Amino acid sequence: MSDQVVTVESLQLSEEEAWAFAEMLKRIGWQEWRALSVGRDQADLMRAACFKVQRAFADVGIAPR
Repeated sequence: MSDQVVTVESLQLSEEEAWAFAEMLKRIGWQEWRALSVGRDQADLMRAACFKVQRAFADVGIAPR
């Protein structure tokens, strides 16, 4: 795996899709990341990526409580 950064600028979601996705990110946790990964390292990467997406949503006002 490389250290190359991937930026997704063309992603467009409806507000309803964004809120639903943000709610899912809020609810998903270690158990799901671990179950869906091939090992702890990949689960850690999934977790980090989810947190980055949550922060991006929060930056545009999509932040479920």
